[in-house]
Amino acid sequence: MRSIQFSPIKIVFLFSIFLLLNANPAKAQTADIWVHDPVMIKQDSTYYIFCTGRGITVYSSTDMKHWKQRKRVFDSPPDWIHDVVPNFRNSYWAPDISFHNGKYYLYYAVSNFGKNKSAIG
Repeated sequence: MRSIQFSPIKIVFLFSIFLLLNANPAKAQTADIWVHDPVMIKQDSTYYIFCTGRGITVYSSTDMKHWKQRKRVFDSPPDWIHDVVPNFRNSYWAPDISFHNGKYYLYYAVSNFGKNKSAIG
C-alpha cells in the first residue's frame, strides 16, 4: 500500500479550499437558543430543531432566525424505557430525525449517566 505525502504548501492550499467550500454566508439568528446535540429537519416551509434534554426539546422557525420553543416530544417516558433503564430521569440524548416513505422517524438515546444500561428509541 502506498502512502500519500503532501508538502506544507499543498496542505495550506487544500485547507484554504476546504474553508472556501464550507463558508456559511447565512446571517446569525436574532435570538440565541442554547441546545445540545441538535438535529434539524424542514417540513414544508418550517424548520424544526430537536435536541438533547428533558422530554426532547423542540424549536421551530420559518426563517431560521426567529425560533419558537414547542411542546417537548415526551411529557413522560414511554413505559418500555423503565424496563431497560431503571431510574431513568426523562433526559433523552442525541436525537436524530429522518423522513422515509412518508413518515418521520425520531431516534434518541436513553441512559443514566455513569451506568451501563442504555438504549436507542
